[in-house]
Amino acid sequence: MQAARAIRNNCRGWIVGLELYSKEMVASRFKLFKGAKEILKSIISIFVLPGYTQADKIYIFQGSKTQIYLKLFDKSKVVLLGSRKEKKLAIEHGYGFLWDFPLRSSVAASVYRGNDLLLYWQLIWWLKFLSRKHEVIMFLSEDTQEVGTFLCQFVSLLPSKVKTVCIQHGYYNYHQPMRYEGMHCQYKLLWDDKQIALMNLNRDSSFSIGPPYIARAKIGSELPIIFVGTGELFAPRYYQAAVDTYTKIDHMLNTRFGISGVYRPHPNEYCRPEALRLLVKQFKDLDFSEIEDRLNGQRSIFVGNVSSVLFLAARSGHFVANFDMYEYWHKCLFDYHYKIDVLNIRGFIEWVEVLRSNRDNKCTFKNKNNDDPVLEFRRGLIELGITKESCLKGNAELIR
Repeated sequence: MQAARAIRNNCRGWIVGLELYSKEMVASRFKLFKGAKEILKSIISIFVLPGYTQADKIYIFQGSKTQIYLKLFDKSKVVLLGSRKEKKLAIEHGYGFLWDFPLRSSVAASVYRGNDLLLYWQLIWWLKFLSRKHEVIMFLSEDTQEVGTFLCQFVSLLPSKVKTVCIQHGYYNYHQPMRYEGMHCQYKLLWDDKQIALMNLNRDSSFSIGPPYIARAKIGSELPIIFVGTGELFAPRYYQAAVDTYTKIDHMLNTRFGISGVYRPHPNEYCRPEALRLLVKQFKDLDFSEIEDRLNGQRSIFVGNVSSVLFLAARSGHFVANFDMYEYWHKCLFDYHYKIDVLNIRGFIEWVEVLRSNRDNKCTFKNKNNDDPVLEFRRGLIELGITKESCLKGNAELIR
């Protein structure tokens, strides 16, 4: 089956690019997907099949990070694809639900273990499930991993019925060896116009809608310092340089002001207990709050290097300081407030002192989160012709 071959080849092509970035990460993925736990999931996936929704037109959303957009649609036509978190959300709001692990397991079996049978099985059942529908629009958070790749290539089996839309979930600052997310989706909804230019996208199929958050920093009596984790655990030199720099800054903050920074782990650090154990030893406080809660909290100084969190923080009215060190530290594509020279951290401390002495001082950036993300998303769908305006709830309905 041509779709199966395309899925396998696209996943392997992305892995080749990833290997140029981190051989350790590729080795870890092979070890994971060849493990007993994944093989057991593959066996279970044989009996977990798509279905259970009667609507002729459905909107499939991968994950729940963009759940703010779901209010635009008739809930009887919305299907969440994911894990327990998405299942809970679906039950609470009356959405349909599909497990994503059968797709991940079937693709992994093909790519990492050379077994195509599960992949054919899932393709047959998804074809049976979606061929009954009049129209299907898939909103994906990625098209480079197993689930996103499966769904993007599945379109070739029902080209007249299925559309794929990639909703950006992280900010790109530089050209990378791996394929960007969204390159195999028919439409791309991005965080800003600079992303369209960086990825050299066709504007007829790309639209800037901003992030899926309504976030505005609140001026308070304190000015917390947030260290943003890089998550680059498979690039030890890069990762350790960041942690060492944060440690130096934390020490100088404590000496000068009697305060400590708060370390916000990257999702890659959450799933590695050994990394968290080391962070607990090095930093007094770790921040595990939802990003939207943090962005809507007290105005803070976010410190890091080309992170999506920094982009969101600057956009929400927080202060942002970005590292600029060594040849492997990348340049920011977005604007920020202060460039940290790691050979002169004292300069950063002095900048913090100026901010602390005038805490009511307004951010030098205009808060760019004034647009309603749901209405921007709605506008993008209509502008690109992804769906008709009559299929979406209008302003009055959204307010209710």
